Amino acid sequence: MIDLKNIGQFMAQAKKMQEQLKENQEALAKKTVIGTSGGGMVTIEATCRYQFIKVTLDPAFSNEEIPIQEDLIKAALNDTTRKIEALLQSSMSDITSQLALPDDFLKDREE
Repeated sequence: MIDLKNIGQFMAQAKKMQEQLKENQEALAKKTVIGTSGGGMVTIEATCRYQFIKVTLDPAFSNEEIPIQEDLIKAALNDTTRKIEALLQSSMSDITSQLALPDDFLKDREE
């Protein structure tokens, strides 16, 4: 349960976290990640807002059968997406860890 004596402090922390989230979102919008597949045969670059910027195909890619090409593209997209999600999760964890919540704050309790 939140101690009402400290609600002002809690609200100040929440406001600070909101400001940090905004700054974080702006910084992440400028970051890019690169996903690959097929040992670098397919490379995809995207922003952390899931805007795909560039697709690079190794010349050997054209020698592959169409089903293999499709699988390599899907794998590179999935790799890119996983890297974006990991970066977003890490960034969010850094911010929320600064917010001092009581241990039982997020627990479901019946009273």
